[in-house]
Amino acid sequence: MKNSATSSSLRPAAAGTHVVLDPGTLGRPMHLLGSFTSQFKTALAESFRTGLNRRYGADYRVESVDIARAAGTPPRGRWFGCATPFGRVTASMDRALLLSVLDYRYGAPVRAAADAPATDAVRETATEERLAATLCARWTEILLDSIEPGQAGDLTASAGAAPAPGGWTMTVRLAETRLAEPASLWFVLDDAAMGRLLRSIAPSREKAKPASQQALPVAARLPLVLTGRLLEKELPLGDVLDLRPGDVIPVSLGLADVLVDDSRLFTAAVTEHKGKLCLTSFDDAE
Repeated sequence: MKNSATSSSLRPAAAGTHVVLDPGTLGRPMHLLGSFTSQFKTALAESFRTGLNRRYGADYRVESVDIARAAGTPPRGRWFGCATPFGRVTASMDRALLLSVLDYRYGAPVRAAADAPATDAVRETATEERLAATLCARWTEILLDSIEPGQAGDLTASAGAAPAPGGWTMTVRLAETRLAEPASLWFVLDDAAMGRLLRSIAPSREKAKPASQQALPVAARLPLVLTGRLLEKELPLGDVLDLRPGDVIPVSLGLADVLVDDSRLFTAAVTEHKGKLCLTSFDDAE
């Protein structure tokens, strides 16, 4: 089994040739993609274990997850796109994988992988297309949750054209009893989605702060919690014990104390503005 992140910019050059650098990878945490693919592999495997495998007695196993910038055209087949909060993700799978899931869902008899009919001999149906869209949306949600948990929401996948060549492609290899050989599942991330992935795995020191924050002085970037204490009144213990519902304690509202972490720093006048109490006329506390 393996998990890897590769790019044409990282492959060793043959003798007598030069490495062509991909400018889109310079200064980005490409070396950390392996840890992300491992994380996604674990999440996808758990989804199969608690979903298809448990429900239908299947044996789907995630053998590997790789990510690379595709050099050629995407694999032929049906592609389903999802508009996500991170960008656009387009997914597809080997038809053999889709047909095996379809067989499990509808109770087709288990056959040896060698006895399964060729995928070209099986007529395509609307049920198959709906299942493909559902599975692509569900697996894309798992991918996005691996990038930033809880941000994917409920996705809907729609059939569309294959993505353009050269996109970042995540390839998942799956094995199962009904499959004669491991099948593939592909996710192609557009630039926005790939950028979100790279930002999520970047170490904290590499996550650049917005320029607007960098330009502000320290005093403007340091948040403090101010506590306004409107009044204090001392009462004898006997008066406190004699209090009953409906009793009125007379008070007079003067200057309020303004505290930071229980330290009294200012005094301020209490005013009303549009039905709300506000503090104004701040003075340094003596």
